[in-house]
This record gives sequence, structure tokens and C-alpha cells, in this order.
Amino acid sequence: MAPTLMGQHMRPRSPHSGFDWSINPYAEQIPGTRMLRFGAPPTLNLAREPVTNLPYSEASPALRAGDRIGILKYNPLYHPRRFDVVVVKWPSSPRENYIKRLVGMPGEQLWLIDGDAFVRTPDSPDEAQRAWRILRKPARVQETLWWPLFSGEFTPLDESHDGRPWRAPWRPDKDLWTLERGRYRFAGGPYGELAWDSERWPITDWQPYNDYQQDGRSMTEFIPRFPISDLRVRASVLPETAESEVYFEISARGQHFLASFEPSRLRLMYYHRDPANAGRIRTTEVAVLNSRALPVGKVSEIAFCHVDQSLQLWIDGRLVLEGEYNWNPAERLRWSTNLPAAVVDALAAGDTADIRGNPLAEPSIYTGPGVKLICQAGPSTFWRVGLDRDVYYQPREYPPGTRLAGRPALATHPAAPATMGPDEFFLLGDNSANSADSRLVDAVDPWVQATVDSNLGLIHRKMMTGRAVVVFWPAAHPLRLGASRFSFIPDFGRMRFIW
Repeated sequence: MAPTLMGQHMRPRSPHSGFDWSINPYAEQIPGTRMLRFGAPPTLNLAREPVTNLPYSEASPALRAGDRIGILKYNPLYHPRRFDVVVVKWPSSPRENYIKRLVGMPGEQLWLIDGDAFVRTPDSPDEAQRAWRILRKPARVQETLWWPLFSGEFTPLDESHDGRPWRAPWRPDKDLWTLERGRYRFAGGPYGELAWDSERWPITDWQPYNDYQQDGRSMTEFIPRFPISDLRVRASVLPETAESEVYFEISARGQHFLASFEPSRLRLMYYHRDPANAGRIRTTEVAVLNSRALPVGKVSEIAFCHVDQSLQLWIDGRLVLEGEYNWNPAERLRWSTNLPAAVVDALAAGDTADIRGNPLAEPSIYTGPGVKLICQAGPSTFWRVGLDRDVYYQPREYPPGTRLAGRPALATHPAAPATMGPDEFFLLGDNSANSADSRLVDAVDPWVQATVDSNLGLIHRKMMTGRAVVVFWPAAHPLRLGASRFSFIPDFGRMRFIW
């Protein structure tokens, strides 16, 4: 469940930006040596820092113990709920406790498409429940799952490295912009945009926690990276005149999603060019608020979210506007992939006899997103400009050497949907790219088969211990005494409730 909850890990800190992040511990510091002991100083030779994209090497981060958590056990009066972080006995190794996020509920079918979870209840008397629908996460859960791709406050103090200037991931289209130390100013004019540089900073589901070494090789070589379209763009915005207009744009799935801050109204909308109608623009307005968008001369904290097929606009920590678009699996595949229409139709209909492997597990079929900040008319200034991504549930195949090698992983292909019985659940890890969760269970312990359940990947109610509620003792800070290190100083700042 890293980085939401930590087992053994290392936590380097960037000397350039002050950003710190967690990494899975190296199984071997040097090929042929034994596992690192707690406090031993491994050498990190990572490709890049997560938020500055600078080369990184450090010889001192200590191996830390994991978080200590408190759980609330399930009982006849307290039952599992969707998106709970749960502690379970795992079907293939029931002597071990696993921590995962509960996504699929009893009686449902679940299909993971383009990183999101779709469900339906086949036996429901309600027609709407029998149809596929996307799952949307509650606000507290969603806040936990945002991961920063970049944030302006982590701009390096020294903006040169090895004699070359460091460049922010935002590129202005004209000289109307001034970019300096995390402060971006539009001087005013008919139009100007600040676009995310996707060539140098690809927007993918890569998780820095997986940037570790195994047998002397970097795991970056083996873990696929998928383009991700569930994004949050945020900034502190200062409109300098009453005429200043600001637009946040996320381009994804063939659409352009916009939050529009105009002098007399706020709008959420999306548009696309219709190839069947001579490329004319088709616009859908999702939500409107007829009032002064942003106060002139005052900084407002803005966050525009495109997540789980919904648009959300937050101002100063309050949800001001929201709206949804409810595509079914066929529409989602049609807009988010470059697969031929015949293949999309066959996948959506479940007619996959002529389709080998899992074509949905190939990252190159998915279209990448784009992000822009757009200004018009009067000048505006931006600080703490950041881009965050949501969790992305990866489609996979069972790996080589397993009993089901080469077949689509559970719930990642229409031929293999997860179908839960009356007491079964489907669990996923927040670190989906490197998570042993319900998707990839290919064996069940004989004792579990005989006494509980034999269904692959589906977790029976009897295996559920309880909900993880609080991190009461986070991974400790190491204390240096001479050449020795002792890990017992609690990291009080990371004590928290678990969502």
C-alpha cells in the first residue's frame, strides 16, 4: 500500500528542493550481499528526483522500519465499506497480513479500464445498477491518493546544475510570460498560455517508490508506465485587474476540459472537434456560477480536478463547482485509446475469442494528456503552480512462471471480469504498478480452499480482519550517535488517520 502506508523503506531528501519521498528498500546493496540491516547506509543512484527531474545520488539514507497502525476489527455491527483500507489474511499465504484498499463489493462485477474502476450489479432489480458505471472516490480518499508530479514551491534553490540551467516543466508560448523561482506572471495581452512540457516531463503513473534496485538492476526497467488523465492542476492566482481572465485546461481522452475564470462567471466545460461534422467544435457546459470569479488584487488558492469522469473546482479549500460525464466502458475505450473501432466494439461486447493476450495492458495504446494555464486581457500572477495525478489501476497479464502466465489479470479484460459472490470482495493496492493484489492472485492455499473459498483473487469476508484507522507510530527518524544509528524517534508529523 505504499506510499499510503509504509513497510520497510528509505526516505531520501533532495538537496536541491527539500522534497522528501519514500523508496522501496534495495533487496541488495551490491549483487551477492545480504539484505540491508536497519540503519545501514545504502547508496542511492536514482535516475531522477521526482519533482525536479534532476539526477540524484546519495549515500546516507537509512533503512527505516514501517508504519505502525491501529485497526478497527469488523464485527456483526461494523461491516466493510468501499474504499476502506483493510487488513486481510491473503488467500495464497493466510499466515501473512496484507493491507489493501477495498474496491469491489459483494454481488458486483468489476472491470478496470484506463486506470479507473467500473462496476455493475448483474442481479439487481434496478436497471441502472445492472449497467456499467464508474466508481468515484470520496473527497477524503481522493485527497490521500493525489501524488505530486511537480509543485512550484520545490523549484531548486540553485537553478543551475552541472553548468546547465534548470528548466521548469511549464513552457510559455510567448514573451508575455515571466518565469522566475516558482513565480509565473502574465503581463497582459490578447492571449497567452503556459503549457506542460510533456516531452521532458511525461505525465504517467510512475511511482518513485518503485525506483529501487533488485539484483543490481533498476526496477524502472521492468515496471510499465501508463499515460494518466486523472489530474489536478493547482495554483495560487492573483488577478491584477478586473479584466484579467484565467483558464485551467486539461486535455485528455480526446476532450479539452476547462475551468474558466471570467470577470462575471465561473464555468466548467469540455469540448472536442467532431470529425464527423467537418471538425466543428462541440462544447458541453457542465456547471456555471454567475458571480465574480476571483477577487482582484487578492491571491486565491485554485485547484481544478479531472478525476473519475468528473470535473471539480476548488477555491480556497472549498468545492465551488462540480459536474460529471458518465461514459460507459465502450465510450471510455473509444476516447482513451487508439485501438481500431472493431477491437473496441469487440472488447466492450465481451466478444474476445479472436483477441490474444491482453491488448489493454499495452501502455502505447493510450493517448497522453496535456495541461495548460491560459490567460487573456489583464495581467495575472501565479505561485505554487503544481500538477498532481490520481492512482491508476494498471491492466496486466499474469507474469511468466505463474500458473496463468500470459492470461489477462483479473478484472483487467472483459473476458476476465471480477465477479464477487455474496461474501466476496475485490482489493487493490495504491501502488498498482508493483502491487500483489486481487488482480494477480493465481493460487489459493489448500487450507483456504478447504475451509473458506477457492475463487482466485476474491477475498472472502472470513479473511477480512478489519479497517486500518490510524498510523499511531510512523516510521521512526534515525538517531546518529557517532558511527551508529538508532531508529526510535517517532516522526510525529506523519501521525494521521487513514483514508
